[in-house]
Amino acid sequence: VYTNGAWESFSQMLTPRSAHACVPTPDGLMVIGGMDDADNYLNSTEVFNTTGMEWTPGKELPTTVMGGQAIKYKQTVYVMGGGNADGLNYAVFSLDLTVPDAEWVTLPDVSLEEKSRAVFPAQVVNTESFPCNY
Repeated sequence: VYTNGAWESFSQMLTPRSAHACVPTPDGLMVIGGMDDADNYLNSTEVFNTTGMEWTPGKELPTTVMGGQAIKYKQTVYVMGGGNADGLNYAVFSLDLTVPDAEWVTLPDVSLEEKSRAVFPAQVVNTESFPCNY
């Protein structure tokens, strides 16, 4: 973490991962899916609390997602796209951060017509939108 003009170390993630999605939460950051060191696709999530500076397990996605995109709109996190062991993933999931112990909800897949279009989520802060593509 970069604070007060210097880098500061903190606890490592519970599961090292790459090709994951990440969104801000009211208490810190949520890391979603990705791949582990052995190239296994992940359905796990982890939450980094910026007050306690520690990682805790989050709710698991209904399926693995590697290279997916995520956005937090109001107090709901949405995840879509990427891939898994079956190939491209057109599933969309949502998690309501205001509901204690909420589970990920599977929303309708992206329609065939929309699959051919590029999708780039954006983070919305107040009324400004910031693209989150990489």
